[in-house]
Amino acid sequence: VAKRYGEVLGFEGVARNQQVLLSPMVNLVRVPYAGRNFETFGEDPLLAGAIVAAEIEGIQQNGMMATVKHFAANNQEQDRLTIDATVDERTLHELYLPAFEAAVKSDVASIMCAYNKVNGAYACDNQNLLQQILRNEWGYKGYVMSDWWAQHSLQALTNGLNLEMPGFTNPYYDLPVYFEAPLRNAVLDGTVTVQQVDAALRPLLLAMNKYALLDGKPTATISRELDNSAVALDVALKSAVLLKNTNATLPLQGKDLDQLVLMGRTAEYTLIGGGGSSRVLPSSNDSTVSALQALLQD
Repeated sequence: VAKRYGEVLGFEGVARNQQVLLSPMVNLVRVPYAGRNFETFGEDPLLAGAIVAAEIEGIQQNGMMATVKHFAANNQEQDRLTIDATVDERTLHELYLPAFEAAVKSDVASIMCAYNKVNGAYACDNQNLLQQILRNEWGYKGYVMSDWWAQHSLQALTNGLNLEMPGFTNPYYDLPVYFEAPLRNAVLDGTVTVQQVDAALRPLLLAMNKYALLDGKPTATISRELDNSAVALDVALKSAVLLKNTNATLPLQGKDLDQLVLMGRTAEYTLIGGGGSSRVLPSSNDSTVSALQALLQD
């Protein structure tokens, strides 16, 4: 199911002339009210790893780069720009990193580093995460990009960051951009060498070359016979979990609606997903009220 879902994402992205998908997200659900929980794959690192590996395969076989995120230990939204996740090595490797490692084994093109600190160092400036674990232990060959305004020093270049996003100063927080004038000045005064810049650029250029972004040729999608809406419905149905079904109450039949009460605004105005950069508009959106009205007519 995850692979078929990835195939749809990759196919639609390429059809819209997109080259990089800023997804999937594999941070574990550790804080129940975290605002990004709806994007990720639950609280089990083994299951998250299995799902993300298959989804990445589906996305990238269509010629679109996948970006697994947010590396690492990014499990809450509150104070996300400053919080320090203090995690011992065993917990880090057994809980927070397995899904990322599974993504690396699936040859994911890109990894996005997180806003938060991990054991005292910001994730996008974190040599242990980006060099020791990602490059040395896992042998990752792709490129690392920052979350938007998530890096905090020029040293990130030599600590393992390849691409700084988005490339302009944040108008709300006045956060600077490091890989423009500061980097240029550092090269000119010898603080950063041209060889270090080349080393940071190489993984990005290799990924662009692999996905035919340097020669101007359009990416060819694989032959497929998939109904995207049908896949989306199938994924939604197979992802739903019913914890309790007393007296076989569900699924509802027309005769069951005489004593049914719907409560709350979302009965009529369906909450179809979270907000922010991952929000999408579906091709159709049936509310609970309209769906039950249709059931009555049947």
